Amino acid sequence: LLVLTLAMLGLWSLAGPWRFPDPLPETFRPDLWQQRGGLLLGHAGTTLLIAAVTSVAAMALVLLWLEATDRRRPPAWLWLPLVLPQIAFLFGLQVLTLALGLVPGLATVVMAHLLFVVPYTALLVADSWADQDPRYATLARSLGRGRWAVFLRIKLGMLKGPLALALAIGVSVSTALYLPTLFAGGGRVVTLATEAVSLAQGGDRRLAAATGLVLALLPLTALLLARRVGR
Repeated sequence: LLVLTLAMLGLWSLAGPWRFPDPLPETFRPDLWQQRGGLLLGHAGTTLLIAAVTSVAAMALVLLWLEATDRRRPPAWLWLPLVLPQIAFLFGLQVLTLALGLVPGLATVVMAHLLFVVPYTALLVADSWADQDPRYATLARSLGRGRWAVFLRIKLGMLKGPLALALAIGVSVSTALYLPTLFAGGGRVVTLATEAVSLAQGGDRRLAAATGLVLALLPLTALLLARRVGR
């Protein structure tokens, strides 16, 4: 289904006149990619920057929290952003950012995305963290390694697969977030998700398909890299 979806988006982005009931367009035109390719790459770069910073920051927060508290399960309230509708609390989040004097921009968008990426990261990492054999850490400490050396060299080394998957899922979640980007960015931060939604409401179908194709390729690439790294 994913391959067919990508193929259809690619076909639409190259389609010339395409009338019902023709199974294929009359002509194929690459001019859209030539004219709008630079713009799409710019939106993709902004999207990837936000997603990468958010996923790495979420991973650091979750790992440091697990190591510092020595808890094996995250608290239940951490899942609230995944359960509640986004519109139910995003307006309050926007009011909070204004009260704190935060200017809408990339940093504010990253903080908003953390609300959703941190729960997914904790969900993917916590079980693997809890399943670690503590004897490896005990052995390393008996050989003179400090706590943080054990954390970096032993614990994280044994979690390479889950960590890679959690980073990829974090990138995927951040890439697809529309309302948090719109609210926190104040309409000033343009990502592939915000662009795709605005184009889906009307306009050039070819440009909408091209935007959707690039939007779908980012998480797909992240997941393929995580699969390769986690082997």
